[in-house]
Amino acid sequence: SNKIGLLNKTYQVVIPPFCDQIEIMEAIRIDNSNEYKNTRLLKFLVGEKWGLMDYNGKKIIESNYDNLLEVENFDNQLLFKVAMNGKVGLINQHEKIIIPIQYYNFNRVGNGYVTQNNKQICYLDLEANEVLKLVYETYRTERLSSGDSKDQIIKKVMKEYKICEIIIYLILLNIF
Repeated sequence: SNKIGLLNKTYQVVIPPFCDQIEIMEAIRIDNSNEYKNTRLLKFLVGEKWGLMDYNGKKIIESNYDNLLEVENFDNQLLFKVAMNGKVGLINQHEKIIIPIQYYNFNRVGNGYVTQNNKQICYLDLEANEVLKLVYETYRTERLSSGDSKDQIIKKVMKEYKICEIIIYLILLNIF
């Protein structure tokens, strides 16, 4: 069998061979003392679907997804950006859907998420409720990053969507 597992330093089997590929996925968590701690997890491929496990082989997310894209920490729980059938969404470590897997892209911005889908941008609150939906004529994807400043986000989003600038700025300032 051409399956992959994991051995420890003394060559003892920690994870028996069962998957086709293993990659390290890093997540930053904040503990109770508000210190950042790096958590390394293992992203694994079985057939054509990805899952996630810890270094002891305990599965955190079953291999049900086309891809696991990012990990973020929110309110002391890990949230995972997942892809299926060309769309992305957000799940927690219990595979409860936080943001439905129906968007072309989304990114965390302020106290919510900016989503892109078809010819619209939506701003979702942290419970995935649509706060604002903006429809536009042209579509250009510009990757947003959680490290972007508010001005960078506005510039990236507003390259093609000038009419929405004031509304998005108010959202980012948590005024809307």
